[in-house]
Amino acid sequence: MPEISPEEILEIYVHKQISLIPQHGDKCLWLIASACDLFRDLNPDGTLTPSQKLSLESFVRQLEFAELLNSLTPLQMRTLEFLLEKIFNQ
Repeated sequence: MPEISPEEILEIYVHKQISLIPQHGDKCLWLIASACDLFRDLNPDGTLTPSQKLSLESFVRQLEFAELLNSLTPLQMRTLEFLLEKIFNQ
């Protein structure tokens, strides 16, 4: 069996927590913050400050967007690049 690195374990854990956000909300966000050591002042009671929650929601959106981009076929990526070029160079 191939060895799994700690980084890979953390990535799997974070993706699992992201998939559970619709059912468990802030608890999953707190677990992500805790596992990734994102905040020095993370509340040990499992609650988030409003700014921590906003930061975590942004972090999750960025991860989801990166995953989406990585899942595109070469043709889809070229199409996206073409469309973005048209939009931003008008």
